Amino acid sequence: MSVLFSEYLIEKNILNSNQVLEILIEQLQKIPSTAELVYECNLLPKNDLLKILMHQQNAGSDFQTSANALGLWNSDLANNILEILKSRNNPISELIVNKGYLSTDALSNAILSFTENQSEVLASEKPNNNENKLISSSILKEYLDCFENNIRPNIIAIISKLKTENLPADNSLIELKNVKAEFVAAQAAANFVGATLSESVSLETSNYLEKIISSKENMNYINSIEIIECALNILDIIYNSLKKNNYEDKQDENMTNLLNRFKEWTQQNL
Repeated sequence: MSVLFSEYLIEKNILNSNQVLEILIEQLQKIPSTAELVYECNLLPKNDLLKILMHQQNAGSDFQTSANALGLWNSDLANNILEILKSRNNPISELIVNKGYLSTDALSNAILSFTENQSEVLASEKPNNNENKLISSSILKEYLDCFENNIRPNIIAIISKLKTENLPADNSLIELKNVKAEFVAAQAAANFVGATLSESVSLETSNYLEKIISSKENMNYINSIEIIECALNILDIIYNSLKKNNYEDKQDENMTNLLNRFKEWTQQNL
């Protein structure tokens, strides 16, 4: 089974667990909060940012939930934040050298050895698209908490708004952008923990919504709502499997039926 580079360093006694832990903690410390990043990079007008922070204090919610509640969260903002975070992420190799744990040559040898090791592991593993892959419970909890407490309730709230009778077209478009941002967030979170099926469903949904949003034609928002609900139902089933078993149950009959229906709907409505 393939492992992370940090795990490999510990297994091969190249670094000890305390050194790796110190590096990972430093990585986390260098990640700015969403509010800090939005302020520093001028991703929102200062008045809007102030409204969000005040709402956070009053509601006791996180930044994204407050921004959503105020209609200030959208796909463009979510994408900008993700791109900036990616560009600022210090690779573990850089931190290892900076802290003097390994020389550049020793690190290069470790990376080469790791690459060769993983190539051998991948070559020995038979690919099986239906295999249920266990996910580390320590990182899985972050995804489960994020989905249960933020992404899922936000999507449900947006669906409720989209179902409002006589909702103006402009408002519907705004809500579609908001729900796309939620699926982008779900995709990023699933990618982080290696939940490949959840990532795939979230990506396909966000791509579908982007085509709807970008279309100059008058779209049938009822079809969009059905597809969003179907995608959320699939993620719900996968969430329950992850919470119970630490893996995505790719043999679940209900999930398979919904997934087939989801793919048919997205293809028919584009």
